[in-house]
Amino acid sequence: MKSHTKLLLLWTFLVIAACPVMASENAMAQDKNGPYEDRDYADNGDAMNDIGPPVEKPSYIPPAITDKAPEEARELPQDKAVPDMPTDDFTLIAGDVLQITVWKEDGLDREILVLPDGTITFPLIGTLQAQGLSPQMLQASIKDKLRKLIPDASVTVMVKAPLGHTVSVLGQVTKPGEIVMARHIGVMEALSQVGGLTPYANTSHIVILRYVDGKKTSIRFPYDDVAEGLHPEKDIDLKPGDVVVVPTAGLL
Repeated sequence: MKSHTKLLLLWTFLVIAACPVMASENAMAQDKNGPYEDRDYADNGDAMNDIGPPVEKPSYIPPAITDKAPEEARELPQDKAVPDMPTDDFTLIAGDVLQITVWKEDGLDREILVLPDGTITFPLIGTLQAQGLSPQMLQASIKDKLRKLIPDASVTVMVKAPLGHTVSVLGQVTKPGEIVMARHIGVMEALSQVGGLTPYANTSHIVILRYVDGKKTSIRFPYDDVAEGLHPEKDIDLKPGDVVVVPTAGLL
Protein backbone atom coordinates (compact mmCIF):
# COMPACT_ATOMS: atom_id res chain seq x y z
CA MET A 1 0.00 0.00 0.00
CA LYS A 2 2.80 2.34 0.80
CA SER A 3 4.52 1.49 -2.48
CA HIS A 4 1.37 2.38 -4.42
CA THR A 5 1.13 5.69 -2.63
CA LYS A 6 4.73 6.51 -3.44
CA LEU A 7 4.23 5.68 -7.14
CA LEU A 8 1.13 7.93 -7.27
CA LEU A 9 2.98 10.84 -5.70
CA LEU A 10 5.91 10.36 -8.07
CA TRP A 11 3.57 10.34 -11.09
CA THR A 12 1.83 13.52 -9.94
CA PHE A 13 5.16 15.27 -9.46
CA LEU A 14 6.30 14.35 -12.99
CA VAL A 15 3.07 15.64 -14.55
CA ILE A 16 3.30 18.96 -12.71
CA ALA A 17 6.96 19.37 -13.76
CA ALA A 18 6.16 18.64 -17.43
CA CYS A 19 3.35 21.25 -17.81
CA PRO A 20 5.60 24.39 -18.00
CA VAL A 21 7.83 22.67 -20.55
CA MET A 22 4.87 21.85 -22.84
CA ALA A 23 3.48 25.38 -22.54
CA SER A 24 6.87 26.84 -23.45
CA GLU A 25 7.16 24.58 -26.52
CA ASN A 26 3.67 25.61 -27.72
CA ALA A 27 4.53 29.31 -27.34
CA MET A 28 7.75 28.86 -29.28
CA ALA A 29 5.90 27.07 -32.07
CA GLN A 30 3.30 29.85 -32.27
CA ASP A 31 5.99 32.57 -32.42
CA LYS A 32 7.76 30.68 -35.19
CA ASN A 33 4.66 30.24 -37.34
CA GLY A 34 3.30 33.75 -36.67
CA PRO A 35 -0.14 34.74 -35.40
CA TYR A 36 -3.09 32.62 -36.35
CA GLU A 37 -4.56 35.22 -38.66
CA ASP A 38 -1.34 35.39 -40.71
CA ARG A 39 -1.13 31.67 -41.45
CA ASP A 40 -2.02 30.33 -44.87
CA TYR A 41 -4.72 27.78 -44.14
CA ALA A 42 -6.43 25.55 -46.65
CA ASP A 43 -9.71 26.67 -48.19
CA ASN A 44 -11.74 24.07 -46.25
CA GLY A 45 -10.46 25.38 -42.93
CA ASP A 46 -9.54 21.88 -41.59
CA ALA A 47 -6.32 23.18 -40.10
CA MET A 48 -8.25 25.76 -38.07
CA ASN A 49 -10.75 23.40 -36.50
CA ASP A 50 -8.92 23.64 -33.21
CA ILE A 51 -8.99 27.46 -33.04
CA GLY A 52 -12.22 28.55 -34.65
CA PRO A 53 -14.18 28.69 -37.93
CA PRO A 54 -12.34 28.78 -41.26
CA VAL A 55 -11.36 32.12 -42.77
CA GLU A 56 -13.73 33.07 -45.60
CA LYS A 57 -12.35 34.36 -48.88
CA PRO A 58 -13.71 37.70 -50.11
CA SER A 59 -16.55 37.35 -52.58
CA TYR A 60 -14.94 39.87 -54.98
CA ILE A 61 -11.30 40.18 -55.88
CA PRO A 62 -10.51 43.33 -57.93
CA PRO A 63 -8.65 42.74 -61.21
CA ALA A 64 -4.95 43.40 -61.33
CA ILE A 65 -3.97 46.91 -62.41
CA THR A 66 -2.12 46.97 -65.72
CA ASP A 67 -0.92 49.67 -68.05
CA LYS A 68 -1.81 47.62 -71.11
CA ALA A 69 -5.07 48.54 -72.74
CA PRO A 70 -7.22 45.77 -74.20
CA GLU A 71 -6.81 45.15 -77.89
CA GLU A 72 -10.25 46.49 -78.75
CA ALA A 73 -9.41 49.78 -77.02
CA ARG A 74 -6.38 50.22 -79.27
CA GLU A 75 -8.40 50.25 -82.45
CA LEU A 76 -8.07 53.49 -84.38
CA PRO A 77 -11.16 55.69 -84.15
CA GLN A 78 -12.57 57.46 -87.14
CA ASP A 79 -10.50 60.23 -88.74
CA LYS A 80 -10.59 63.28 -86.50
CA ALA A 81 -10.92 66.97 -87.25
CA VAL A 82 -9.83 69.99 -85.25
CA PRO A 83 -11.10 69.66 -81.64
CA ASP A 84 -13.05 72.49 -80.05
CA MET A 85 -13.05 74.50 -83.28
CA PRO A 86 -15.73 75.12 -85.92
CA THR A 87 -14.71 72.50 -88.46
CA ASP A 88 -17.10 73.69 -91.15
CA ASP A 89 -15.51 77.09 -91.80
CA PHE A 90 -12.13 77.00 -90.03
CA THR A 91 -9.39 77.41 -92.62
CA LEU A 92 -5.65 77.02 -92.23
CA ILE A 93 -3.29 79.93 -92.77
CA ALA A 94 0.44 80.58 -92.53
CA GLY A 95 1.75 80.23 -88.99
CA ASP A 96 -0.61 77.46 -87.85
CA VAL A 97 1.08 74.44 -86.26
CA LEU A 98 -0.38 71.08 -87.33
CA GLN A 99 -0.11 67.59 -85.87
CA ILE A 100 -0.37 65.03 -88.67
CA THR A 101 -0.39 61.30 -87.89
CA VAL A 102 -0.78 58.20 -90.01
CA TRP A 103 -1.98 55.14 -88.13
CA LYS A 104 0.59 52.33 -87.82
CA GLU A 105 3.16 54.50 -89.62
CA ASP A 106 5.09 56.12 -86.77
CA GLY A 107 7.75 57.38 -89.16
CA LEU A 108 5.17 59.62 -90.82
CA ASP A 109 3.96 61.36 -87.66
CA ARG A 110 4.90 65.01 -87.92
CA GLU A 111 4.42 68.38 -86.22
CA ILE A 112 4.38 70.77 -89.15
CA LEU A 113 4.30 74.55 -89.47
CA VAL A 114 2.32 76.09 -92.32
CA LEU A 115 4.93 78.16 -94.13
CA PRO A 116 4.50 81.82 -95.11
CA ASP A 117 3.63 80.76 -98.66
CA GLY A 118 0.80 78.61 -97.28
CA THR A 119 2.40 75.22 -98.00
CA ILE A 120 3.61 72.28 -95.93
CA THR A 121 6.08 69.50 -96.68
CA PHE A 122 5.16 65.91 -95.81
CA PRO A 123 7.17 62.68 -96.25
CA LEU A 124 6.47 60.59 -99.38
CA ILE A 125 4.38 63.46 -100.76
CA GLY A 126 6.55 66.54 -100.87
CA THR A 127 5.08 70.03 -100.88
CA LEU A 128 1.34 70.60 -100.92
CA GLN A 129 -0.97 73.55 -100.37
CA ALA A 130 -2.51 73.96 -96.90
CA GLN A 131 -3.58 77.60 -96.66
CA GLY A 132 -7.24 78.10 -97.42
CA LEU A 133 -8.11 74.45 -96.69
CA SER A 134 -10.01 73.16 -93.70
CA PRO A 135 -8.33 70.47 -91.58
CA GLN A 136 -10.66 67.87 -93.09
CA MET A 137 -9.80 68.95 -96.63
CA LEU A 138 -6.06 68.73 -95.95
CA GLN A 139 -6.62 65.38 -94.27
CA ALA A 140 -8.37 64.03 -97.37
CA SER A 141 -5.67 65.46 -99.66
CA ILE A 142 -2.84 63.74 -97.76
CA LYS A 143 -4.77 60.46 -97.63
CA ASP A 144 -5.37 60.58 -101.39
CA LYS A 145 -1.71 61.26 -102.18
CA LEU A 146 -0.56 58.42 -99.91
CA ARG A 147 -2.99 55.96 -101.44
CA LYS A 148 -0.50 54.64 -104.01
CA LEU A 149 2.06 53.74 -101.33
CA ILE A 150 -0.24 53.04 -98.35
CA PRO A 151 -3.62 51.93 -99.72
CA ASP A 152 -5.38 51.81 -96.36
CA ALA A 153 -3.76 54.90 -94.83
CA SER A 154 -5.77 56.46 -92.01
CA VAL A 155 -4.71 60.10 -91.64
CA THR A 156 -5.46 62.51 -88.81
CA VAL A 157 -4.89 66.27 -89.09
CA MET A 158 -5.22 68.38 -85.95
CA VAL A 159 -4.42 72.03 -85.31
CA LYS A 160 -1.99 71.91 -82.41
CA ALA A 161 -1.62 75.68 -82.18
CA PRO A 162 -3.49 78.18 -84.38
CA LEU A 163 -0.61 80.65 -84.18
CA GLY A 164 -1.51 82.14 -87.54
CA HIS A 165 -4.94 83.13 -86.27
CA THR A 166 -3.94 86.15 -84.22
CA VAL A 167 -5.25 89.67 -83.69
CA SER A 168 -3.69 92.60 -81.85
CA VAL A 169 -5.41 94.98 -79.43
CA LEU A 170 -3.65 98.30 -78.81
CA GLY A 171 -4.27 101.56 -77.00
CA GLN A 172 -6.31 102.18 -73.88
CA VAL A 173 -6.86 98.60 -72.71
CA THR A 174 -5.64 96.96 -69.52
CA LYS A 175 -3.27 94.46 -71.14
CA PRO A 176 -2.56 95.42 -74.77
CA GLY A 177 -1.06 92.70 -76.90
CA GLU A 178 -1.72 89.80 -79.24
CA ILE A 179 -4.52 87.26 -78.97
CA VAL A 180 -4.43 83.76 -80.46
CA MET A 181 -7.90 82.93 -81.73
CA ALA A 182 -8.73 79.27 -81.18
CA ARG A 183 -12.17 80.09 -82.64
CA HIS A 184 -14.00 83.01 -84.18
CA ILE A 185 -14.42 85.95 -81.79
CA GLY A 186 -15.85 89.44 -82.02
CA VAL A 187 -14.41 92.78 -80.93
CA MET A 188 -16.16 92.72 -77.55
CA GLU A 189 -14.69 89.34 -76.63
CA ALA A 190 -11.25 90.46 -77.78
CA LEU A 191 -11.48 93.50 -75.52
CA SER A 192 -12.48 91.31 -72.58
CA GLN A 193 -9.49 89.02 -73.15
CA VAL A 194 -7.11 91.95 -72.75
CA GLY A 195 -8.74 93.05 -69.51
CA GLY A 196 -11.24 95.58 -70.85
CA LEU A 197 -10.94 99.30 -71.42
CA THR A 198 -9.15 101.76 -69.17
CA PRO A 199 -10.95 104.85 -67.81
CA TYR A 200 -9.13 106.92 -70.46
CA ALA A 201 -10.51 105.02 -73.47
CA ASN A 202 -12.40 106.89 -76.16
CA THR A 203 -15.21 104.44 -76.86
CA SER A 204 -16.58 106.55 -79.74
CA HIS A 205 -13.50 106.17 -81.93
CA ILE A 206 -12.47 102.52 -81.65
CA VAL A 207 -11.33 101.26 -85.05
CA ILE A 208 -10.29 97.96 -86.63
CA LEU A 209 -7.36 98.00 -89.05
CA ARG A 210 -7.69 95.25 -91.65
CA TYR A 211 -6.03 94.25 -94.90
CA VAL A 212 -8.52 93.87 -97.75
CA ASP A 213 -7.14 92.82 -101.12
CA GLY A 214 -3.68 93.83 -100.01
CA LYS A 215 -4.74 97.29 -98.85
CA LYS A 216 -5.12 98.38 -95.23
CA THR A 217 -8.56 99.72 -94.38
CA SER A 218 -10.10 101.23 -91.24
CA ILE A 219 -13.45 100.06 -89.85
CA ARG A 220 -15.22 102.10 -87.17
CA PHE A 221 -16.55 100.00 -84.28
CA PRO A 222 -19.75 101.27 -82.54
CA TYR A 223 -18.73 100.24 -79.04
CA ASP A 224 -21.46 102.11 -77.16
CA ASP A 225 -24.30 100.67 -79.26
CA VAL A 226 -23.04 97.11 -78.73
CA ALA A 227 -22.19 97.55 -75.03
CA GLU A 228 -25.63 98.98 -74.27
CA GLY A 229 -27.31 96.09 -76.11
CA LEU A 230 -28.92 98.34 -78.73
CA HIS A 231 -27.26 96.69 -81.73
CA PRO A 232 -25.49 93.44 -80.73
CA GLU A 233 -25.38 92.43 -84.39
CA LYS A 234 -22.80 95.19 -84.94
CA ASP A 235 -20.18 93.30 -82.90
CA ILE A 236 -17.74 92.75 -85.78
CA ASP A 237 -16.15 89.32 -86.16
CA LEU A 238 -12.38 89.62 -86.23
CA LYS A 239 -10.14 88.05 -88.86
CA PRO A 240 -6.53 86.90 -88.52
CA GLY A 241 -4.22 89.88 -88.77
CA ASP A 242 -6.75 92.48 -87.57
CA VAL A 243 -5.59 95.25 -85.25
CA VAL A 244 -8.06 96.80 -82.81
CA VAL A 245 -7.06 100.34 -81.79
CA VAL A 246 -8.61 101.99 -78.74
CA PRO A 247 -7.62 105.72 -78.71
CA THR A 248 -7.29 107.97 -75.71
CA ALA A 249 -10.18 110.24 -74.84
CA GLY A 250 -9.55 113.97 -75.04
CA LEU A 251 -9.11 116.03 -71.90
CA LEU A 252 -11.91 118.38 -72.89
